[in-house]
Amino acid sequence: MLYKPRRFPLSFTTRFSLFDTDGFQSRFYSFENNLLYTFSIPAYYNRGTRFYLNLRYKGIRNLTLEGRIAQTFWKNQGTFGTGNEQIQGQTRTQVSAQIKYKF
Repeated sequence: MLYKPRRFPLSFTTRFSLFDTDGFQSRFYSFENNLLYTFSIPAYYNRGTRFYLNLRYKGIRNLTLEGRIAQTFWKNQGTFGTGNEQIQGQTRTQVSAQIKYKF
């Protein structure tokens, strides 16, 4: 869903996804809207859900504030990742923010 009003300084994009695959070998990828000058193409595998919410505020002249939260929940998995990036649990949450000022 994309919401961008004409005369209001706040806009957002969001998505909620359900996925169910046989495992990592049968994963699929989906492009996601992200902060300005960045991109996200996460892998969907096993069984779970994923959502993200991007907010953009352009109410101050020459200033843009952006924020993003994304969360993936795996129903049939207790850990994911390897090495230093391994996470115990079923949920991974990512939070990011960006400030842009034009001179």
